[in-house]
Amino acid sequence: MLVLALFFANALNDSKLWGRGFFRTAIFLPCVTSLVAYSVIFKSIFAIDGIANQTLLVLHLIENPINWLSDPFWARVVVITAITGAGPATT
Repeated sequence: MLVLALFFANALNDSKLWGRGFFRTAIFLPCVTSLVAYSVIFKSIFAIDGIANQTLLVLHLIENPINWLSDPFWARVVVITAITGAGPATT
């Protein structure tokens, strides 16, 4: 697998390769789109009217919605949660 990856990296670095930018984009695009989708989902979950606030309000754990993404403390909590606890599974 490593040898194949090195072969592709070397081939995509060749300046004579036709469509080099297209092939680089085609290989890198799935990484970017999954991160964007992940970010949009977390942003919608932790919005003022998102599912996190709605759940906490229904359970009467909070009286007012938490501004998760504007408050520095809660923004750190959301980022740490996104990176460590609820990240996509990797094998």
